[in-house]
Amino acid sequence: MAASVEIIVKTNCCQTLLLCSASLNNMTRIEPTAVYSVMSQDTVDKLRMATEQRGPGASIFLYEQFTSTLYNMSANWKCHHHLTHRSLLAFLVTVLGQKFYDRPASGVESEAQRKTIRNILHVLSRLLSGGSLSSGTSLELIETTIGPVLARIERTLDGQSEHYQDITYVSRRCNESLATTRPSHTKDGSAFEGGQQTVQPAAPHITRLTIHRDPVNGPVMVLDKNRQESYV
Repeated sequence: MAASVEIIVKTNCCQTLLLCSASLNNMTRIEPTAVYSVMSQDTVDKLRMATEQRGPGASIFLYEQFTSTLYNMSANWKCHHHLTHRSLLAFLVTVLGQKFYDRPASGVESEAQRKTIRNILHVLSRLLSGGSLSSGTSLELIETTIGPVLARIERTLDGQSEHYQDITYVSRRCNESLATTRPSHTKDGSAFEGGQQTVQPAAPHITRLTIHRDPVNGPVMVLDKNRQESYV
């Protein structure tokens, strides 16, 4: 594993990077415990940076192998914290938005594109279902990046698209994640936040006191029982 990581960091050859990515995909698919070695070496982040350096014109097969590795890792909930880094999620959503509308020239590239899109959607689905995207940073990313991209794609699809169900499901889970963090108010002024009802404190009522001047006893403080004023 250490040798593969070193090659990923140092190589300038796209074919070599593709082979390393494919080896990671096969390793994490065949041997589930290999994901722990991948995490300990910070391999995912290094492979992401190496892929980004190739630019948007990088081979679709590289994206396919990389996202397949992430898909294999997402099957293990212990990897979820490793897959929720902001940089990685932003990368996946960017790739999804770019590759979804590409029209590959060959059938082999089309199949790689289909698998790349499926992998990204399934990784997001597993992270959302497992509650790994419930932190403040993740929710902000859902609201500003993930949600809008999915909504834009969803508006262009019809029920015949093979990705329609996956897109709508992940988009719905994003909306549900955001909805559960926002308090909803009831008619009596109470609010539901995090599944618990909280009652809004009422404005304090201050009883009015009046001072009368008595010619014999001097100033006398009198309680006005008929008048109350509320100061907010």
